[in-house]
Amino acid sequence: MACSALSGLEGHLVVAIGTKLIVHAWDGAELIPVAFFDTPVHTVTINVVKNFVCIGDVQKGAYFFRWKDDPRTGEKNLIQLAKDFESMDVLSTEFLVDGSTLSLLAADTAGNAYVFAYDPKSSESWKGQKLLTKASFHVGSPVHRMVRFKLKTPTGAGNDGRAAPTPAEIKANANRHAVFFGTLDGSLGILVPMESSTHAKLEVLQRWLNYNTAQNAGLNGRSYRAPKTTEGRAMRSPAPHNLLDGEMLQGFESLAWTKQAEAADAAGMTREEALTYLHTLSAKTAFM
Repeated sequence: MACSALSGLEGHLVVAIGTKLIVHAWDGAELIPVAFFDTPVHTVTINVVKNFVCIGDVQKGAYFFRWKDDPRTGEKNLIQLAKDFESMDVLSTEFLVDGSTLSLLAADTAGNAYVFAYDPKSSESWKGQKLLTKASFHVGSPVHRMVRFKLKTPTGAGNDGRAAPTPAEIKANANRHAVFFGTLDGSLGILVPMESSTHAKLEVLQRWLNYNTAQNAGLNGRSYRAPKTTEGRAMRSPAPHNLLDGEMLQGFESLAWTKQAEAADAAGMTREEALTYLHTLSAKTAFM
């Protein structure tokens, strides 16, 4: 049976073959299986951060594991920490790193992206067995590949008037990663973690732009970004709409000065503060 996904795992090789997830060790001559886990249907993606593993199943959603390798006892195990209990036809997965916070991303065949969190302290997680859906977003086309990369940390003042970051801001951004993705129709995008205070202000700004500016073809931009379902399939439980639409926010810069001031005021900011937030976000993702 053919291998459908593989990744390195702390000096080992984890391989998905059909319904088997197998961890191999290299003894200098061949790969030796040292641990395995039976997956539901067919594993299509494997992602690793340190000793944490995320996999995507073609019908059963995302799974979250911890790799245990005890040098004293020689015990090697893949331990399932949590999973998504709702059916989802996963195409791609990846980890989203925001400092000490680790989230899981999964994209389905309907063109939706979901952000999951592992929170065993939450009563909704069934003592940690269930991955909690923290955000959802309709990309517009199925996401076939995700790649994680470290965000740039601006260290000086920008030519656009952006102030130099404080030591606290530099420290907060030191271990912040974003996810670059590509879809089946050829479009590209980036998912970026953001401070809750900045997110709250930009969410109000986005709402103002949605209701007070002309949308493409007269459509509702916020409604378009709500998760969709493929024909004949049941919709997943409603998830929080906590992801901002960068394309819509970029429209702020093309507004007249008076409209910019009005929109920023609605979000509790000055026009200059709003522009600074947007320019800083652009600088963090300027990796090409």
